[in-house]
Amino acid sequence: MSDIVVDPDLAGLPLGEGAIRSALSWAGCIAGALTTGQYRTFLEAAGFEAVNIRINYRYSPPDLQAEMPAVLRRLPARVLEDLAGRFASATIRAYKPL
Repeated sequence: MSDIVVDPDLAGLPLGEGAIRSALSWAGCIAGALTTGQYRTFLEAAGFEAVNIRINYRYSPPDLQAEMPAVLRRLPARVLEDLAGRFASATIRAYKPL
C-alpha cells in the first residue's frame, strides 16, 4: 500500500506534535499521518510480518507552504525544512502468514 508517513517522528521541533498536527489539519492525510514506527507496530500487532517501509519522496517547504497555516509559515526556514522533510510518501509492504 502507499501512504503518507512521518519519518521518523515530530520530536525535537519548537512546536509540540499536537500543535503541529492541529495546524496541519487543513490536509487530513498529512495531519493524521502515522510515524513509520507506529505503522510497523500496528501491522505487526495485526499479525503481519516482514514489514518494509520504503520512503519514495520527502516533502519540502514548497510542497506544503501554499496551504500551510500562518503559524507554521512563521517558523524559521531551517525549522520549516526539517518539519516538511519529516513528511514523506511511502510504500508499505508486509505479509500475513496463513
